[in-house]
This record gives sequence, C-alpha cells and structure tokens, in this order.
Amino acid sequence: MGAALLAVCVLLIGLESPPVAALRETLFDGYQRLMPRARSSAPAVIVDIDERSLDTLGQWPWPRSVTADLVRAISRAGPAAIGVDVLFVEPDRSVAGADAALAQAVQGAKVVLGIAGIDYRDRRFPHPPHVAPVLSSGRRELPLQQFDGQLQSRPEIDRAAAGRGLISADSPDRILRRIPLVARIGRVIVPALAVEMIRIATGSSCLYNSASSELRRRMGSRSFHFLRTRFGASSNSFLARFI
Repeated sequence: MGAALLAVCVLLIGLESPPVAALRETLFDGYQRLMPRARSSAPAVIVDIDERSLDTLGQWPWPRSVTADLVRAISRAGPAAIGVDVLFVEPDRSVAGADAALAQAVQGAKVVLGIAGIDYRDRRFPHPPHVAPVLSSGRRELPLQQFDGQLQSRPEIDRAAAGRGLISADSPDRILRRIPLVARIGRVIVPALAVEMIRIATGSSCLYNSASSELRRRMGSRSFHFLRTRFGASSNSFLARFI
C-alpha cells in the first residue's frame, strides 16, 4: 500500500495539468495535516511582529530606531544569522536619524535583508542587487524564475547588511507550497533569504549550483542539498515541507 501511494505521488509530481496540479496540492496539504513531521529541535527562531507587539509599541510601521533596538536585542543572543523580511524602501521621516540608527545596528550583526522581485525596473533601483556570486558546474543555463527588477532597502541600510536574499514566492491561494531557492533579477542569480542566511551562518563567500537533478548549495567545506522537482521542460519548482 505504501509503495503504491508513493508511486502515485511521484506520478502526480511529474505532471503539471491544472486538474492534476490541484489534486497534487490537495494531497500534499492532507499529508501535512495527517502526518506532520515531529519537531526534534528549534534551530530557527521567528521573531514575530504580532498584535501584542503592536499594542505595546504602536501601529506599524514603527520608527526604524525601534527596529534598530530589536536587531540589537536579537544580535546580543548570538544568532548564526539574522534574516529580515521587511523592506525599508522609503526614508523614515518620523524620527531624525532613524535610518542611520538602523544601518548602525545592522552593520556587523550578520543581517540578511530581503529583496522582492518585481516584473518591472523600479527607478529607485536601476541596477541589479549586489549578492554573493553563484558558481555553476554546468554550461546549461538553469531555467530559473525571472524578475525584471527589484525592491530593496535604502542604500544606507542595504550597504550595512551582510547579505541579501529573495522573499518573493507565488501564492495564488495564500498557501505557500513552493518557494524559489534561487531566481534571476535581470542577469543576476539571487538566492532565497533562507539560503543566503545559511551562507552567512557558515561564513562562505559564494554559492555553488550543481547541474545535476538535485539543487546543491556548497558553502565552503559544507554542502546542503535541496530536492529539485521539475514541472514541464523549462521550469523548476521546489516542494517545501514545513515543520
């Protein structure tokens, strides 16, 4: 029974017609609910801006001096890396010097700032983002998701960051099942926020793209493997099981 179920799941993953895709996602959602993976550790800690936080510190957006205090507090706990999935695109006019305070808190704190891929070139960000180089073992160009431009934090804050990672993901029904681990913005390959955080945590200077059936991230002396699932001849998607 188990082998038959596995064979059906493999077949559904390999097909991409809308009815089959909907059935595949329903099965995947059911698998998540009925057989959740047991949590054995909590290496990643999410610092959530929740209703209690808003009641205490006021409505969003907070002055960036407050965000700077939050980054400093997290940094004092000694994390391997800090990922910030908030964009600081416009200057903070609420408090004088707030942008400089945030940049100072980000500097040297192993902070990875988020980048949002968009389908046009924003005049405020005319150039592709500055990211760690991605090395490839194959000559064939990977069929990655493509963005024409990006939104990211202001230059003063961006320059202070240790890295930058993509926070864009397609979610037509508001359920995240697939995330791009890497994508292109212009001609630049940009890693996802979590992938870039691993690079910063391991102290590596670049990422490595394997041309095999598995997407591989080699960082220094360590390797990290992510399952790559192909849907069709020219698209890559990644099925992520959250715990």
